[in-house]
Amino acid sequence: MPVGRFLTSTVLSFAFLSILRVSSGNMVTHIFKHSTDYFRSMCIDEVERTAEAVFQGDEIKSFTGTLSPQTVEKVWGPLE
Repeated sequence: MPVGRFLTSTVLSFAFLSILRVSSGNMVTHIFKHSTDYFRSMCIDEVERTAEAVFQGDEIKSFTGTLSPQTVEKVWGPLE
């Protein structure tokens, strides 16, 4: 599936729950769960992600998003 199509499909019917947000210096780490129609269509109620942003002044210098190990298993496990 092309990346653009995947991102577009995951934005529909988006639900979000913040679990933890930590700031340290110029870095912000945010752990959250979300669900979308796309994941629900795969029988996955919610996924957990971590997002880390590094700021330089008012701008984001870098951004990294990762899936939790449990989410990776939910999403990719059935495909193996």
